[in-house]
Amino acid sequence: MRYALREGLSFCRVEDRLLFLDLPADRYFCLARDAERSFARLCDTEWNSQDDDPSLGGFVRNGLLVRSDTAQQPAPCPSPTAANRSLFGITPAARAGDTLSAMLHLAHAPLELRAFGLAGALARAGHRKRRASARANAARIARVAAGFEACNAIVSAHDRCLPRSLAIAHALTWTGARPELVLAVKLGPFKAHAWVQCEDMVINERVEVTRHFTPILVI
Repeated sequence: MRYALREGLSFCRVEDRLLFLDLPADRYFCLARDAERSFARLCDTEWNSQDDDPSLGGFVRNGLLVRSDTAQQPAPCPSPTAANRSLFGITPAARAGDTLSAMLHLAHAPLELRAFGLAGALARAGHRKRRASARANAARIARVAAGFEACNAIVSAHDRCLPRSLAIAHALTWTGARPELVLAVKLGPFKAHAWVQCEDMVINERVEVTRHFTPILVI
C-alpha cells in the first residue's frame, strides 16, 4: 500500500521546517517537531520500506495522507520557472481599454474567492490556464501588466496580493498566455505572498522580492 498527500494539501521546506497549505481549510500550518521529523523521513524513504513506519497511521487519521495504490511519493511543491526578469514598475503607458479590463478582473477576483473559496478559485484558475492557447506575445502581456499598474492609483494593492494575482492570471489567460500563479511563504516571521509569472518574467512583483519566499503551490 502506498500513501499520497490528501487532495488540496501541499507543502514546502522553509529553512529547517515543513510548512503546509490546506486549500479547503484556507490555512497554513506546521507540524509539531516530532511529527515533522517523521513526515520528512517518509518523504525521504523508499516506498517499499514505508509500511513499517508507525507514524503512517497517525498521518492518515489526521488527514495528511490517504492510502493509494497508484500514488507518487509525497514531495515538496516543485519550483516555478526561475524568475530572471520583471515587468513590475517598467510597463508601458496603459491604454484605457486595458485599464478598464484590469478593473473588471480586480472586481471579479474577490467575488470568485468568496463564491468558490480558495480551493475552488484556484481550481478555476487552473482550468482557464489549461484552456489557453499559449500564443500570447510579449507585447500583449506587457499591455495586461500596464493595465493593472494603472489601477494602483485607483485600487490599493496593499495586502491584496492573492486576489490581485488571481485577477492578473485570469486576464493573461484571456490573451492566450499560460501564466504560473505562485503562492509562496517565508518564516521569521511567517508571511504569505502571491505573484504571477510568464515563463521567467514576473508580472506583478520584483524578482528580488520573490527570492525571499519559497513556493508552496504553483498553479
